Amino acid sequence: MNARRFLVLGLIVWTFASGSARPAPVHAGQADETAIRHVLREYVEGWRDADYERLADVFDPGGHVYWLSGDGDEQHLQSMTFAQIMERDPRPQPEYGSEWSVESLEVVDNHVAAAHLHISRAGGSYLDVLVLHRVAGEWRIVTKTYSTR
Repeated sequence: MNARRFLVLGLIVWTFASGSARPAPVHAGQADETAIRHVLREYVEGWRDADYERLADVFDPGGHVYWLSGDGDEQHLQSMTFAQIMERDPRPQPEYGSEWSVESLEVVDNHVAAAHLHISRAGGSYLDVLVLHRVAGEWRIVTKTYSTR
């Protein structure tokens, strides 16, 4: 009986040591989720009001925004850095984000999170997909890609 227990225990240890076991999922702590949701709210309201100071607090200057332009065979991906966006004239969009929701929020690990937002706009809505990194202890948006609905 002891030999059988030793063999079973050995197989269990070997299974975990060999890497075949899946890592435990990361669960966002309440503080992380609250901080990320605050960033998302500041992001939506900052875009709506063209409040670049608010956006600068939540968007990393080296981050990028991606979107599709054109139709059919003429469609292509465009991008700008957040720093380039900040150089443009502010354009408030009062209809943007009057209604919005977080469709999903996943904290991938202690430094990376992803969020899908549904945001109202005049004549439709946006689906924004944001990647956030914890930079110097603060959650910041580093990538935004969006599509219209």
